[in-house]
Amino acid sequence: MSFERARLTVREAQRAFLELMACLDYWDIYKPRLSGQEKFFGEVAAVNGCFTYNMGVCEDMYRIGVPVYLIRSQFHYETSRVKDVVTAIRPAGNVNMNLATTSYPVIYRGAATSLEKYSSHYQWRRLYQSFANPFNKHRSSPIFEPSPPQSSRSNRYSPYQRRTQTKRSLDGPAGRNKFDDPVDPMFPPPIPAWRDALFNVDRAEKNFVDKEVLPSDFGYAFPEPALFVAFEKPERRTSALQSWLRYREAFIYRLTFEASDARPMSGKAWRDLLCLDWLKTPSKTPKPASDTSFQKQSKNSTRLELLQDNLNSCLESTSSVVSDVPPGKETWCGKPFSSLTTPDFEEILWELSELNFRQELLALHLRITSSPNPTHLSVRQYKVSRCFPGRELLFFPLSEATHGLASDDQEERSPYLLAMQRLMRDWPSKKPAIFYVDRLRWSSKETETLEQEIAKYYTQTFYNYFRRAPIIPRRLSHTVPGFKPLPVLFEYLNRAPQVNYDLTQIHPLPPP
Repeated sequence: MSFERARLTVREAQRAFLELMACLDYWDIYKPRLSGQEKFFGEVAAVNGCFTYNMGVCEDMYRIGVPVYLIRSQFHYETSRVKDVVTAIRPAGNVNMNLATTSYPVIYRGAATSLEKYSSHYQWRRLYQSFANPFNKHRSSPIFEPSPPQSSRSNRYSPYQRRTQTKRSLDGPAGRNKFDDPVDPMFPPPIPAWRDALFNVDRAEKNFVDKEVLPSDFGYAFPEPALFVAFEKPERRTSALQSWLRYREAFIYRLTFEASDARPMSGKAWRDLLCLDWLKTPSKTPKPASDTSFQKQSKNSTRLELLQDNLNSCLESTSSVVSDVPPGKETWCGKPFSSLTTPDFEEILWELSELNFRQELLALHLRITSSPNPTHLSVRQYKVSRCFPGRELLFFPLSEATHGLASDDQEERSPYLLAMQRLMRDWPSKKPAIFYVDRLRWSSKETETLEQEIAKYYTQTFYNYFRRAPIIPRRLSHTVPGFKPLPVLFEYLNRAPQVNYDLTQIHPLPPP
């Protein structure tokens, strides 16, 4: 988060606090005075007060002890009694008149007393609290991927007609089977129900929802975790991991504000970006076009510019740079890259899996449940965030890797499965009957069935809309300390064995 955005966040928190305090003061102090239940005796309140033309409002503010400034027209001078003549306080020297260091868009033009002003501010604040949605915001093509320079062989005459890859253009990029789980010591293990659901996705073309196919549907918000274990050469895997750690914060930050123009990138684009030594400046000495090394440097230079443009277009501050981490100084959880072991690499890939899964769940939910009201965006994002322990979509601790949906304890998984069940009820497609079940007690078998149906429904629905395999949630093979669960609302005095309780079905008793 940039300094300007952090400062704006603090200002918005201060504004919300002051508005809440004003509402509480009105309800507890000034409303009883207005209604005559209490009488005002004491000093005038230390608040900004009220400017008004209305004599009745002036009398009410005076009666409840709020500073009031009655504005009178010049036509009332002859009939008004002036007690004292005072000198007006000029803004210069008392109020900061300098221009704002950061310019923000105009969100309202009109009268200061109009309710529309407060509504416009409320809508902007809700959008400010929303994350960017790279998949659905424009459904535009992903960022440009430079093609490799053509060799002289590709320009030679051929008497045979070249084949067109129509099937590949419809079904997405070809390659390894992304519906099968890769096997590698550093790859985090899958959750069994989600692994089986992904493997059994029906890939028939009749299931596709949108007839229009866009390259953005095949893109990823973050690098695909399996990309790192697909490299045969260890040095390429090491280079990709170092590059990700070097630019990790920048790529996460680009999705933290709704106005970001971040777009999904294909697996090939992510692979090319992460496998290049970006800080090695290519030579600018002109060489013949037939020189293979010069063509390779030109290609690398183009991709370097692509990365720079992609990051700079997503960062709000014009002074931001691509990376503040020098090469060879990459760290993970305070450890230098040279000292990282297999469990550390497993944690890196788990975070990538979780980032992709949460962004793809949000993207699918927003695409299916479209709403014309922009203020509903943060509410819909909040419903998605309730499916995770910390209720965060971008910033979450590693300690969550064995909790929530990834917990081995079915009782702990149950609240988050029920949250996903309620989230998917709004999706306009045929759903399993168990999605409409609301009860206080869930048996162990029913909870297991619910988890399987949720995993099946999500993986299939995602494929129907995006035409590719989704990134599924995973867990770590080891436990990371520091997890802080949500506070317990109820205490079980005599719970039934092998039964999970839906606490949302429990309501407090009315006061006596």
